[in-house]
Amino acid sequence: MNPEKLELLITREMPFGKYKGRIIADLPGPYLNWFAREGFPHGELGGLLALMQEIDHNGLSELLEPLRVKHGKPALAVKSLAMPRNADNEHHWHAIAQRYELEPGPINLENGYFGRMSRAVRAQYLEYVAFINRSNSLYVRQRFETGENVEIRRQLAELIDVDPEAVAFTRNATEALQSLIRNYNRLQPGDQVLISDLEYDTVKGAMRWLAGVRGVEVIELPHTPGHFRQPVANLSRCI
Repeated sequence: MNPEKLELLITREMPFGKYKGRIIADLPGPYLNWFAREGFPHGELGGLLALMQEIDHNGLSELLEPLRVKHGKPALAVKSLAMPRNADNEHHWHAIAQRYELEPGPINLENGYFGRMSRAVRAQYLEYVAFINRSNSLYVRQRFETGENVEIRRQLAELIDVDPEAVAFTRNATEALQSLIRNYNRLQPGDQVLISDLEYDTVKGAMRWLAGVRGVEVIELPHTPGHFRQPVANLSRCI
């Protein structure tokens, strides 16, 4: 990397848009990814944004810390990895468990296919189902899409600390994976993608779609029952 370009990431401010006045090194990842999808501006600014997007995408932002110190810029905010204060609080989790109704027998904690609702969430869910059943498409088309949907997206983005434009709602995990796989825009003809024969058929289908439409090579890793290290060995050979 050009050291002079790295210096500019710390000193050059964004001249327009919602983050006008913020140094390029502090631009949010989703904002940089938007430019990567839609196209970077021409000239030096576009080159700096592309460089910062590449640094952020590969988790290399800490490389800029010495330059931040040199130029008196605030250090990069790093989220704490400390254990949450209630992680080992049995009384806390007992109170959480009391919010759910459970059938006698084994407690299935899987959330990949089914997920339990607490009593409060279930009551709210049923209330909204009844409301939608009464108001129907008039509410959904005229109010939800431009009102509540925007606010829900904003609150969720704030909760997970991302730009609202980075949040996409899907009906289920399968639809989400299909969207991610089919719309990943960095693949070029001749690139290789790896999948395991343990994947769901919908994932395999989306990957094979990439081969037909994007011209990538799909490598399917066979799974042979046996030692748990075998899948890792298979993957290593393909890489």
